[in-house]
Amino acid sequence: MYLFYQYVILLRTIKYFIDMPVEAKQKLSKFVVVLVVAIIVVSGITTYFSAMKIRTSLVELMKRDAISLANIFIEGSGSIFESQVSLINDLRMRLIVYARMVESNRSDLSQVPPEMAYAVLLDSSGAIVDEVGVLTPEVNDWLGQLDEIIQPILSGDKKQLFFGLDPELPVSVGPVGFAKLCNGYILVIFSYPPFRKNFGIGFLARQLAETPSVRYIILQNDKGILIASKDVYRVVAIDSDPFLQKVMKTSQPDVRFADFQGERVFEVAYPFPRMGKFGGILRIGLPLSEYKELSTVVIWTIFSNILLALLAIFAIFALGKMLSKTTEMRQEHERLMHLRSLGEIAAAVAHEIRNPLNAVAISLQRLDAEFEPTDETQDYHKIIESARAQANKIDDIVREFIAVAGNVSPVKSNVDIKKFLSKICENFEMLCKSKKINLICQLDVDCTANIDDKKISRAIENILKNALEATPEGGTIKIFAEVFEHDLIVKIFNSGEKIPQDIIDRIFEPFATGKTSGTGIGLFYSYRIVDAHGGTISARNLSDGVEFTMKIPGVI
Repeated sequence: MYLFYQYVILLRTIKYFIDMPVEAKQKLSKFVVVLVVAIIVVSGITTYFSAMKIRTSLVELMKRDAISLANIFIEGSGSIFESQVSLINDLRMRLIVYARMVESNRSDLSQVPPEMAYAVLLDSSGAIVDEVGVLTPEVNDWLGQLDEIIQPILSGDKKQLFFGLDPELPVSVGPVGFAKLCNGYILVIFSYPPFRKNFGIGFLARQLAETPSVRYIILQNDKGILIASKDVYRVVAIDSDPFLQKVMKTSQPDVRFADFQGERVFEVAYPFPRMGKFGGILRIGLPLSEYKELSTVVIWTIFSNILLALLAIFAIFALGKMLSKTTEMRQEHERLMHLRSLGEIAAAVAHEIRNPLNAVAISLQRLDAEFEPTDETQDYHKIIESARAQANKIDDIVREFIAVAGNVSPVKSNVDIKKFLSKICENFEMLCKSKKINLICQLDVDCTANIDDKKISRAIENILKNALEATPEGGTIKIFAEVFEHDLIVKIFNSGEKIPQDIIDRIFEPFATGKTSGTGIGLFYSYRIVDAHGGTISARNLSDGVEFTMKIPGVI
């Protein structure tokens, strides 16, 4: 604003000088020249220091964002690690119980439940005398490592041991299970890993590093790299880097400009709290594209002060660009915080619900299989089946939470749209008949589209599920599809009550729902899938119901 007033004064001075008589102009010419030069110099200095202040503020904002991102990663890692440890400990307890059941039943391997991958019984020489389970290629690979697994027992060093189930270092690679001496034999029970490969601290690092605002993520200790995102192969040891030594010594985060594979980056180094065998320094590198662009703007802004006629244009452009970059960074920060919240919810759900839910499901399975009441047998089994159905329903909700927080990037292939949508209609028709709802499918499409059919099917099914719940008996659900240019248009209409206006305006936001039941994340998941395809999704109230419209590009 101060700079703007300077230019107003300058323009008024020039106008006043132009309107003056010739003699007066001659007297004031030298003064005007000096005044103009002085204003240009002052303007240049003011612009320079203003730009430096903005650049300093941007660096400070980058520092806060980098430290905030490090905190997000550490908190997410803590939740994931606790969940992994809980899953491992739960599996270890179950393996011990199953082994005792085999031992107490004269080494009968049929006591091992089908949920375990494989079980073998070996004699004192290590030869297999009995086995149970499905011999898959994966199991066959595990059996090839039997000698190495049971060696401590054969040598007499141990009577029992776990393998692949170290709570200090959760991994999902290689065989997992329990081995022990059992009635003169060696019992080995193989289990599938308690968590998937895409559920771990390393996977979280790779996911965050794929965002445009992050260049790399590294977790290292004094021995080397523990976790790293892709494209990271070698790093400087902590002992050889005074900056990292300072962070390690003070246990305080710090930032710096550093070189990474020939690229200048903004790096934060953050002490990583010990989680089992994980610990050391967390390093996160942010690209400097915005910072470099701002430096270029500053140079041109200073130069433009010499060219008074262009000064205002360049100043406004630079300010607008800087404000735009700052806004984008703040929005990116808010988006990361939002994903953090979803990640925490997913981790909390998996940790707090799924583990006891598995125990409940196992208990129900055993009650159904091992106990038989003396009377009212039919009612007993109905109650067990109802409880198992409710447990499965809770598990579906947990899976939906985890799916929403996960990756929705499409894996596209060429799909026959008419067959694709016809299949969805066929699958949905039985559900409509059971509720006495009329289903109308009008598919005016005869084309191929490059889409992720599984994810788009999930997006459509989520909308249809909502429509089915909202449509009264005797109502109508209509699926209409057409092609407009290179876009697939899918409209889903259901008769019945309208969606309240305050809900429909934010219907695709997470946890927004007009129903008394439900999580409110199904439509949000549909929105993420369609958005990942580069499409749009909308909802509107009609006179006799509600209509959802999906516009998906990719028609060939």
